[in-house]
Amino acid sequence: MRIVVVAAGPIGGLVGGRLARQGNGVTLVDVEAEHVRSIRERRLRIDVPDGSFTVSVPATFPGGIKGKWEGAGV
Repeated sequence: MRIVVVAAGPIGGLVGGRLARQGNGVTLVDVEAEHVRSIRERRLRIDVPDGSFTVSVPATFPGGIKGKWEGAGV
């Protein structure tokens, strides 16, 4: 499934990271340049009480969303 998560902060990042870890095609969207750059260069790191993990997910700005998506979350 292709899913776009808009606003990839603490909650959006967690949701998107878990969806990506389950094998979904997730793209994260955010307006903060440093955050988008960090995800692109260092991957997305999730630290939660039930364990930590790192996933590679595409990250972009709102104008970079292209194509058809099966799901979206804000």
